[in-house]
This record gives sequence, structure tokens and C-alpha cells, in this order.
Amino acid sequence: MFAADQVFYCIVQLANAPDDTKVKADWTAVSVEGAAPNTKIDATEKTVGDATITFDLTNSKPWPKGSYKVHLYLNDKLDRTLEFQVK
Repeated sequence: MFAADQVFYCIVQLANAPDDTKVKADWTAVSVEGAAPNTKIDATEKTVGDATITFDLTNSKPWPKGSYKVHLYLNDKLDRTLEFQVK
């Protein structure tokens, strides 16, 4: 759970990966005040090997309350989805 004024962080630990592994974080506002359902917010991709990767997402205004998610992709294949709330 995040507060409306916080930065969203997603930390990924990548192990046993070749140096050209693509990791992508795709951020979505699932159900939030003032936005259409499932609005894509941003996406960031990094190419790395074994590493701890920090993805972050900031906003110049407070985040609207509601449900959000981040999809994590490894080499363009969905690996997992993490859901979180802003209260």
C-alpha cells in the first residue's frame, strides 16, 4: 500500500541471467479516481545480467486513490503481475 504522495518502487532481483536479458516494468492504473479503467501509466525497460534492478514511478501531483498494478516482463514474456493500492 502506498500513500498518495509516495514514489512507487518495484525492485527485481535477477539471477543466473545472460548480460542481454531485457526486463520491463509496465505500470497500470487499474481502477482509480478520475481515470478510465486499466489506463497504462508508463513502461521502462532495462537490459542487464545478474543484478538488482530498481524501477520507480513518480508523479508531479498526488496519486489518485485506487488499485494499480505493474507487469514484469523478462525478454518480452510476462513473468508476473504485482498489484498494489493507493489509500
